[in-house]
Amino acid sequence: MRLGRYSIARLLAVAIVVACSRRDDSSAANTVRQSGRVDTGDVLAAANFAYGRAAYDSALAKYERVARDAAAAGDSLRFAQGLTGQAAVAKKQGRFDDAKSIGERALGIKRRLGNQHEIAKSLNALGLLAQERGQLAEADRRLTEAAAIAEAAHDTEYIAKARGNLGLVYQDLGEYDRARASWLSYRDREAALADTLLLGNALNNLGSLETRVGDPDRAIQWLNEARRYYRAIDNAVGLENSAGQLGFAYSQRGELSKSLAYFDSALAIARAHGMRSEEADDLQLKAELYEDAGDHRQALALLGRARAVDESLKMTTKLGHVALTEAVTYRALNNQSIARQRAREAADLQRSAGARMDELDADLFLAELSQRMGDSSAAKASLATADSLTRAAPNA
Repeated sequence: MRLGRYSIARLLAVAIVVACSRRDDSSAANTVRQSGRVDTGDVLAAANFAYGRAAYDSALAKYERVARDAAAAGDSLRFAQGLTGQAAVAKKQGRFDDAKSIGERALGIKRRLGNQHEIAKSLNALGLLAQERGQLAEADRRLTEAAAIAEAAHDTEYIAKARGNLGLVYQDLGEYDRARASWLSYRDREAALADTLLLGNALNNLGSLETRVGDPDRAIQWLNEARRYYRAIDNAVGLENSAGQLGFAYSQRGELSKSLAYFDSALAIARAHGMRSEEADDLQLKAELYEDAGDHRQALALLGRARAVDESLKMTTKLGHVALTEAVTYRALNNQSIARQRAREAADLQRSAGARMDELDADLFLAELSQRMGDSSAAKASLATADSLTRAAPNA
């Protein structure tokens, strides 16, 4: 059993980035990590700690205080760091427009100051934001610039992070060999080996990729290894994501009860920590599981909830995934007209995002629906588009 002919593997591979980079990690931050106590003398360290624990409201309040105090003291760099933290929280809370505007403001200050490490950090974060919103060309541009700046400055930390995060873009573009090479290389780098969270992220991304290429057994091995690292530091973001990835992998193996259990676990973590984008992913994947099991009404109900979140977050590729799954479900309910509308919406959304492999799935399904409805000219047009995408796609 699988999630269906046109099901999309979970996109939410974990970004190789944290609000607090190791260079920002002062001795005060280390004290917080080890003892659980906050050093009120270093608000930035406390904010970073709260962010790492997915306590986003607390982190935001602290990052705002950092910015206020820095503005009063005339400390432009620390002010920009406070803004960077606020942007990171906004992204986690699904306030993507705020995340971009605040992040761009922080980047502008850092460029004026000429701090190459901080510039690379902001570019890395903005690239990840664009990738999550399905703006792949911008994501590629931002992350490539981040890597170039880091290389020029011999900044090994952000050379590794930016290159690792480019793997997310490669995966979305269907360039699976490049994505795998990116994460395998990152896994073996000193920056990853010295950081439990980042190493867990690289392993988790490798697991996500294996579900894409249809190897759930290998995916489960990578994901369970990642979860050992996440549990060691009680990282809610990683545990939520890997639970969702495992749910998808077990669905590929036909193990329905395990799949649902992992999706429910992921959804509970996402809701507990206000992870709206992740909640939408979990709703989408759970809907696909119900659709595959033949419970079309329950699938549509879950998809409606996922659509509402994705629309509010302006998440192009993920909204396209919802639309395509709705198309599959309406076809099963013998509502061919709405099914074709949703498939066309999915193709348009993925085309606008530059997500070629996802657009290919939508175009193939649209061609099939058009043929069933006797619209041979529309079917031929969709097949022609699919053929052009196939010719342009790299070998997976």
